[in-house]
Amino acid sequence: MADPKILRRLGLAALLLGTTMAAHAQADYSAYGVLDFSYGRFEPSGTVHRYRFNSNSMTATFVGVNAKNGLEDGWTPGITLESFIRFQDFKGGRNDSDPVLSRNAFVSLGSNYGTLRLGRLQTFLFDATTRFNALGNSVAFSPAVRH
Repeated sequence: MADPKILRRLGLAALLLGTTMAAHAQADYSAYGVLDFSYGRFEPSGTVHRYRFNSNSMTATFVGVNAKNGLEDGWTPGITLESFIRFQDFKGGRNDSDPVLSRNAFVSLGSNYGTLRLGRLQTFLFDATTRFNALGNSVAFSPAVRH
């Protein structure tokens, strides 16, 4: 005769397996980014000019991945990871003190009532500044974004 504990565990495992078969989910993932690379004469105010390669002249260069999983009843857990890149020295971040995944790194839970995000989010002040700015989010040429 089989042990009652083993029968209970097998029954629980079968029940859990049956509930997972009933759930339907839709996975959605993407890789994206903006790559800005230029060559020219760069001369910050009061310094000697240099001809060099540069990234982040017209827009902030970044790469990112996003994954979401649509569950029943409109629930959508997800994750977003984004990092800035500098082509001129092949390093990550906007400068040497920027941490890895410095643009966005968060987990989210969406529903019919809204989305909750926890983690490192891009600041709303940066978004508002780039929306009214004539040069967009140009780090090299826009005084509003530079400051």
